[in-house]
Amino acid sequence: MNTQDKQLENYLEFAREIVQKTLELCQKQQAEKDRKFKIGQQN
Repeated sequence: MNTQDKQLENYLEFAREIVQKTLELCQKQQAEKDRKFKIGQQN
């Protein structure tokens, strides 16, 4: 395996982590919105 392949692999791993964290963050924000929306509907 040459250096370029290794760099590409590292980059892909990094990108995958970012996507994972972004998805988790989006889910948290969505859950928060849903909760506030439900509270708003009750009033």
